[in-house]
Amino acid sequence: MFRLSCSRVRPLYCCVVAVLIIGGCRSIETEAGAQSSGASLSGPPKMSEKWGTRLPRECTKVTSPPNAAQAVALIQCTMEAESRDMVILIQDVKVEMAPGRPFGLAADTGLQDLDVSAKIYPLRGSQTMYQCGEVRFYGKGTQCSAFPYPKSEGRCWKTKFGDWKCNLAGGPGAQQLTKQPGPTAY
Repeated sequence: MFRLSCSRVRPLYCCVVAVLIIGGCRSIETEAGAQSSGASLSGPPKMSEKWGTRLPRECTKVTSPPNAAQAVALIQCTMEAESRDMVILIQDVKVEMAPGRPFGLAADTGLQDLDVSAKIYPLRGSQTMYQCGEVRFYGKGTQCSAFPYPKSEGRCWKTKFGDWKCNLAGGPGAQQLTKQPGPTAY
């Protein structure tokens, strides 16, 4: 089973988040700003035989500040990724959204394509990150490691392209759960 020591979980997770923030995310270029439900931001999950899980979520373009339900979907769309060696999925996301605040240089530097004139919406909540390897190497139902983060913080921000993105960074205390089945729903 592909395993990470607990001491390597947080650095790896932070690295993945940084790559996703700098490198971009998947999106489908249709307007969804008026939709209020997170479920309405993407179609049903697409499954992968290679990973034995769903693929990373793809959201429609959100052009107005998201509500908490939309933030959950946007967190998945912004942070999930597939590479040659693994797929990273975010599950069990729960968030509270604070009122918008102005851009802060120290707190908000590094957000992908950030529109500094728009408000930033702080988030706090919880999530579980899954790292899944190929079924052919690890077996179906045991190909993933799960990392529950009971206390996470993040933000939603408007990009220079007029759409919104959200992230949620893992907090302290994630214990690695090995030999887990892969997520099949959002």
